[in-house]
Amino acid sequence: REQFGRLLKLLVLILLGASYLGVVLMPDRAIHQVHDLYEPRLAGDWRGIFNHKNTAAPAMVVLCFISLYAMRTGRRAAWAAMAVLAIVFPWKAGGKTALGLFPVTLLLAFLVTRRPLLGAAALVATMAVIGTLTIGSALSPGIHEFLAGHGIDATFTARTDIWQIALEAAGRQPLLGYGFGSFWGSDMLLNSPHSEYSWAVNAWHAHNGYIEVLLSGGVPALALTALWLVVLPLRDVAAARRRGADPALTTLFTRIWVFSILYTFLENALFTGTGPIWASLLVAVFGLRQQARGFLIVERGKAEGRP
Repeated sequence: REQFGRLLKLLVLILLGASYLGVVLMPDRAIHQVHDLYEPRLAGDWRGIFNHKNTAAPAMVVLCFISLYAMRTGRRAAWAAMAVLAIVFPWKAGGKTALGLFPVTLLLAFLVTRRPLLGAAALVATMAVIGTLTIGSALSPGIHEFLAGHGIDATFTARTDIWQIALEAAGRQPLLGYGFGSFWGSDMLLNSPHSEYSWAVNAWHAHNGYIEVLLSGGVPALALTALWLVVLPLRDVAAARRRGADPALTTLFTRIWVFSILYTFLENALFTGTGPIWASLLVAVFGLRQQARGFLIVERGKAEGRP
């Protein structure tokens, strides 16, 4: 546990330090520029050492969670400062989704770790609301108008165009999907009628991890993903609480897990094979399973939690 904590702290110092140094010393590389080839409209948004501001923002939120965990292990003032620096970065990166989910994640993680049944209900309800408002905006004119009437970008930065194409295609292959990485960029999509009027045929992915899974493996893959990434971690958090596992570590893993499964409603963060959110989610899910079932070896021949 102590070694893991030191590794996490080193991770924060390297990634946070390198990103801020990049903004100060190499702004042409660490900040999106107006002459960027693909997305000049992002000029001024920080990205640090990451390739895109939408990668940097959620990664910094995860670093903030780690800093909050480090505060409980000593040097509170120093790690509080790190937490502040980590959460300022998404603001400068224009990461509205990551910033908006930050307080929601703190609240849900608190409920899940302290009141498992209430927390589970709150988490599922939150996922249902986010799914209804985001995906629903692409399918229902009423939801679209409701969001627009409250000053919210009802297209979620033009994502609804992508979701409409993806959901229509998923409806044609609901049981098997199209295979992982086989839909976007395919001749079937680029030669479809959508190519005549929608820019979204050129998207690289669905910008929604759950829709992407549905496209890739159909309803069975989506159901198995929900079981693995929602149901089982909820069970593991409750089990970790019952057996008295380290609450600080359980809270850290829970925060990263909750944030990741909520964030993936607006970005494709599942089964990507790379990226800070996918990697963090894997560590968090694995960590929660260890908190629920594993035993920490404290000295030769003895294990924490056993007689």
